[in-house]
Amino acid sequence: MSGRVPDASRAERIYRSLRRDIAEGRLEVGDPLPPVRAVARKAGVNLNTVARVYRRLAAEGLLVSARGRGTRVIAVRQRRRMRKGEFRERVRDLLADAVLGGLSR
Repeated sequence: MSGRVPDASRAERIYRSLRRDIAEGRLEVGDPLPPVRAVARKAGVNLNTVARVYRRLAAEGLLVSARGRGTRVIAVRQRRRMRKGEFRERVRDLLADAVLGGLSR
């Protein structure tokens, strides 16, 4: 094994990083995102990997992309409210990831 991180893992990191930046206010409504090519070059991934991340965030209602105009933040939070059960499930998944990742209970 080469030790190279697969694009899928890098894509997830890019996705989570951008999503956090929007949620925590580092990226605000109207802020432009860097071009796909620039992000791909910096992250060492394929252009399509970054394009998928941008499309995923657009599908969540956080970004909008327009050919020739780039990609911008359009929302600082998701419009739908999360149910308590859904929130609990996400927290349980996060805790399971932490334990499986080697953190102690």
